[in-house]
Amino acid sequence: MSEDGPVLFKAFGNPDNDEGEWVVYRKGEKDEPDIRFRVRQIPDKKDAQMQKRIQGRKQTIKFRKGISESDVDLDESSELAFERAKFALLDSENVNIKISDDDAATEATKMFGKPIKKGESVRVDGTWTDPVKDYVLGQANSVCTWVVVASNRQRMRSSEEEQALAGN
Repeated sequence: MSEDGPVLFKAFGNPDNDEGEWVVYRKGEKDEPDIRFRVRQIPDKKDAQMQKRIQGRKQTIKFRKGISESDVDLDESSELAFERAKFALLDSENVNIKISDDDAATEATKMFGKPIKKGESVRVDGTWTDPVKDYVLGQANSVCTWVVVASNRQRMRSSEEEQALAGN
């Protein structure tokens, strides 16, 4: 609730201005801090643009004995999830990447602009550039999926709040 009353939704002329919300990815154990990500909603218009760019406009639907089927391109589905996560992920707290081989060290050195050696851990908080998102989300499918789900939960919560304010 704001000072002026309930908020129907957060309006942004540019969805890139949405600062998102902090969401706990994993609770810290004992003296460890929580791992959190700042995630924003994906506006309908932005989501439709991503879908159209990746999947095109065509969809094949077959009807057999009253059951509908659709052909799903798994590569397109994965790419769409990746693009959604890349847009929704804004920042993190307490997220480290363990650099486990020389190839990863070379790539991390390029991404972060400082020498990183095999065996080191790199804190990625505050460094979520597109190359870092590409690297992390491309290798950590579970994080990619989690970010999309967290963004969708925000979207659903906003929709439920809108419905409640409308009296539905």
